[in-house]
Amino acid sequence: MLSIAVCLPSTRSSLQNAHYMELAVDTQVRLRKLDEQLIDLLEQRVGLCSESEENGEETMDFWIEHAIDREMDELRVEKICRTVMGFCRASREP
Repeated sequence: MLSIAVCLPSTRSSLQNAHYMELAVDTQVRLRKLDEQLIDLLEQRVGLCSESEENGEETMDFWIEHAIDREMDELRVEKICRTVMGFCRASREP
């Protein structure tokens, strides 16, 4: 009986580890899918920007307002917005 009690925690731990590994893999798959969607959206946005110029101040205000609404770090979102607008500016350059 004692040997069974000693084995159970090890077995349980292995099952828990397997479950956590499965969750980690699922999370990685979901993250990659989101990354792919972000890149697709960035490509679409850059394509639209190459057709016409956007108002940078309005765009920044929009991003920051939505960051605040979602309780996201405004400074980080501002940096991301500046990077995205940089992609757009570069698409209009010869």
